[in-house]
Order: sequence, then structure tokens, then C-alpha cells
Amino acid sequence: NYPFSLRAITFYRPLGARTTFETWHDRGHSFPPRGSPALKQWLAIEANPNAKHQAAAEKWVETRLDEIKTLPDLVDQWVALRDLEGTPFL
Repeated sequence: NYPFSLRAITFYRPLGARTTFETWHDRGHSFPPRGSPALKQWLAIEANPNAKHQAAAEKWVETRLDEIKTLPDLVDQWVALRDLEGTPFL
């Protein structure tokens, strides 16, 4: 999947699209059981761009940061923070 994702990013970014790359560590090719947070966020924004997403975004980011703080490995925390910055709610 990585080569196709990379190809999409390099094709769409020059056209002005905001592209993201969501990594699911330790999942292999399986889809997360609760779905993709970034995809859910993007769909919520695209489906209703005039809605106020600020409160939901703040709550989600706060929860995610609390989860990241519990990771024992600092490298894992760094990777999770790097992944976080590519999410639509951020």
C-alpha cells in the first residue's frame, strides 16, 4: 500500500490538494477495528464543512494526547505525535 499512497501524495499535492498519510503501526494490512480516525474526521468535515468542528476536534486531540503520554517508549510517543499532526482535526 505504501507505494500507491506515496504516488497519490506526489500526484495530488502539486495540484493543491491537502493530502495526508495515515500509518497504522503494528496492524500490517488490517484495518483498525474502530475504523480510521483521520478518515472519519475528513468525512465529517467534507460532509458538513459549515459545521462547527472545533469542540469535537479539541476533545479528540486532548484524548489522543492523553493516550500518547501513557506510551512508555519515547520513540513511540514521538511517532504518535508525528502521526497526530497529519490528522484533519489538527
